[in-house]
Amino acid sequence: VIHIANCIYYNRTSLPINDIRQAVLLIGFDKILAICLTVSIVDTLVNNNTLCHITKLMKRSLQTALLAKSIAEKLELPHPDDLFIAGLLHDFGEIAFWSLTGPSGDEIASELEKISLPDEDAQRALLGVSFKELTIGLTTRWRHSPILRLAVLEPQILDPYVQCLIQSNNVVLEFNDENVSLKGLHSLANWMKLSVDETAELVKSQYAKSAELTHYYLHRS
Repeated sequence: VIHIANCIYYNRTSLPINDIRQAVLLIGFDKILAICLTVSIVDTLVNNNTLCHITKLMKRSLQTALLAKSIAEKLELPHPDDLFIAGLLHDFGEIAFWSLTGPSGDEIASELEKISLPDEDAQRALLGVSFKELTIGLTTRWRHSPILRLAVLEPQILDPYVQCLIQSNNVVLEFNDENVSLKGLHSLANWMKLSVDETAELVKSQYAKSAELTHYYLHRS
């Protein structure tokens, strides 16, 4: 936590953070909790085969977290940090699953690809549960991020926090896809009442920050 608190995203001063009390004061308790949850899962990695996949998931989660928070700030929503936490935990169930699969991870991933069903249906068919359901189970057990639970369970509701998270994740998935359709970007632009170019700049501005934060989360020695 202290290592992450000293990265540029959190600590904009030249003064180092040296103890946990300073880190909590700087970052806030709820964000500290989210950081601890994700870092503790990453630290259970048992083989290098899953590290690459989990790095991608962590980067995607951080991209969603940063974009959702920046959109909330632009829309002047009162609690933008709540969206950062929800975005950070967005793929928590999947990260937890791949962290614990060990050497069997490659085999499971290969079997999932062979099933000609939508991703969630394929996961249920092979594993008995979807990654989204794992996320909801974990966040519910730890009483964390009601925004995320609503976004997964009731994506149609018009709550601005829920829609901010959903729109952000859709754009992040789109930007990480080789066949970019820009459908998600146009949807976000319409929702925010911005031009597509302005929205694209907002999205791109978060990617350098997410790369830095991913490095701090995964390389803490």
